[in-house]
Parts: sequence; structure tokens; C-alpha cells
Amino acid sequence: MKKQELWLLINTIIVLLVAVGFILIYSNAVVKTPEDRLFGRVVELTNEAVVETLPNTNSYAVVHLSYDAVTRSGETIGKVYNLKIKNGYNFSSDENFGEIELLVGIGKDNLINVEIITLKQSSWTVKGIQRFVYDRYQDVLIAQVENVPAYDAADPDAGATATDSTGAIRDLVKKAVQMHFGTFVDDPYIEFYGEDYILVEDTTFSGTLVTNKYTVEGQGTVYLVTGSGEYYDGNEASITLHVLLDSDGEILALLLPDDGYGHTKGFRSRNDAYLAEFIGLTIGQVEQVVNDNDDLTTGATNTKTLIEVLLRALVSEVTA
Repeated sequence: MKKQELWLLINTIIVLLVAVGFILIYSNAVVKTPEDRLFGRVVELTNEAVVETLPNTNSYAVVHLSYDAVTRSGETIGKVYNLKIKNGYNFSSDENFGEIELLVGIGKDNLINVEIITLKQSSWTVKGIQRFVYDRYQDVLIAQVENVPAYDAADPDAGATATDSTGAIRDLVKKAVQMHFGTFVDDPYIEFYGEDYILVEDTTFSGTLVTNKYTVEGQGTVYLVTGSGEYYDGNEASITLHVLLDSDGEILALLLPDDGYGHTKGFRSRNDAYLAEFIGLTIGQVEQVVNDNDDLTTGATNTKTLIEVLLRALVSEVTA
């Protein structure tokens, strides 16, 4: 082999080695994936664990999986949560439902970041949802997550509002963060009766739609009212209304918890203002308010209709 050819071969090998080295450095140091962007460095997600199973329904919002975020050197630098939302806001007519998938990363410094994995929502809301996530959830602390305000993601030219998707994201991110820090309490009664309340079922009570009656010792009464009705495109499902009363028989709250809510969860908050109309009333005063709001449009009309059925049943079965 001639000297020139030998030098050419050596130089070629050197160039190849440099190129391979550059590729290795690039692949180990350059942030590319959503999970990398959560921490600003290359990580691998390990120790997958199921937090909440995916329901076999057309509408849900769950903290599905958790992972450890581990660097290439083996250091665990944080926790990652996989969030999934399914609702009725399909991106196109070819899809039956809308989907959102997010990653929430929480570092050892307690800074919280969110990345979008899948965003299939009504086309005129997509840019607004992206803006909401990346404006509100980058290097924030738990106190900021717990105080994120409502956000309208609609395109101003669309002539409509869109707070359901961003509201679902806000609530689910908050839930994941509270789960991580151990502050999540899956008991809505605590807000009204305190942590030490004692619930005793009245086994002598018998109703049709009013399925259960409980006494809150020294504080009040709770009724559960369950019924089924259409919520979207001919689909039917049941909801359970929790009616919380104080010791004077006045309504403290009308609750629709997740585990008893089969209608579109993204629309649930649309009836909040309507339900608030009954706070402070006795059961005997409920029907008049239902009648007065018969023509009220909430944006979740089918669910409101079912709520009215449940409220009328509450009146007839409890005061009879």
C-alpha cells in the first residue's frame, strides 16, 4: 500500500471515529423527546406503574401511569405521570371521540412541567390548548398549579368559547401533582363536614331513585340519588347526585363525583352554576327552583334534564 493511500485510510478512519463519537454524544446529551423536555436533559422512563386504570367508557380523565425519570448515568432526577383524557371533542368527523395525553414531570427541586403527547380536540381549540399548557405549566411549583385560572382555548374567529378541555387538563394536572405530594384527598365530604365526620347508613330508608340515606353524626344528612339518561348522540349512562344537608336540613352541596358520573366528564362543570342555585335551600324548596329554571340552557342540556329528574325524585321520595 502506498504511503498516500495509507494516510487516506487513516484519515478516513479518524473521520469515522469522530463522527461516531459525535453521534454518541448527541444521542446522550441532546434533548429530543417529550420526557427529555420535562427535565431539560436526556432521561429514560423506568419502573412503570399503573396509578389509575383506563375506564371502558367514552369519557374519562385519569392519571394513568407513573415512571421514574433516570439519566443515562443512572441518576433518578424526578417522577413522571402519564395523563389521559377522552371526551366528545373530536378533531375531525372521522374520529368518534377526542383524546388528550400529557406527561407531567416533577423534579427533585419540586419544579413541575407538562408536555403534550397527543392532542386530538376540536380543530379551532388546538392552538389555544397548546398555548395554555406551555404558558401555565413550565417550571412551576405546586401552589401555582393549584391556582391556575379557567382559560378559553377557542380561536377568536370561531365565535364560541372553549373551557372544557383546558378545565379538564387543569383539574387532572392538579390531581397528579397532589397525588405526588400526598395531598390528594378523594373524599369531597371533608370540605363540608371536616376530616373526622362519621357517616352512618339509615338502613330503614327505602326509595326508588333515592337509593341511600346517611346520617352524618351531629352534622346533617346525605342522600344519594341515581338515574340514567341520554347524554350524547343517543348514548345513555347513569349519574349519582350526592345531596349534602346540614343539621338544619339546608343544602350544603350537590355533588357529582367521578365514580358515579357516566356522562361526558368534560361537560360536568357546565351544570355547576345551576346546582349552586340550590345551596341554602331545604328539600321542600327544591322543586320551585327546578321549575323556575326549566328553560335554562347550560351547555350540557341532556345532563341538566337528568339532574332535574333526580331533584324531583329527591323531593317526592324524601318529603312524601
